Amino acid sequence: MLHTCHALGCEIEVPSRLLMHREHWRMVPVFLRLRVLHAYQPGQEITKITTAAYRQAAALAIISVAEQEERAVPELYRRMALKG
Repeated sequence: MLHTCHALGCEIEVPSRLLMHREHWRMVPVFLRLRVLHAYQPGQEITKITTAAYRQAAALAIISVAEQEERAVPELYRRMALKG
C-alpha cells in the first residue's frame, strides 16, 4: 500500500508504513525521528489505529519540516502536537 508523504505540500508516494519520503524524513531532527519510530506500532498502517504518542510525534515531525520549508502549519497539527 502507498500513500503520499505527510510533509505538507508533498505529493511523493511512499509505502504506507512510512511517515515521509527520505528527503523529508532526513529533515526531521534525530530526536523526533526516534520518537516517531518508538511510537510506531507494526501494522498500524493496516488497522488505521494509532496511539496518541504516535500522532503527537508525527505532528511534531510534520511541523518541523513545514517550518524548515517555511510553509504555513494548519492549527490541527499544532493541536495534535500539544496532546500527549
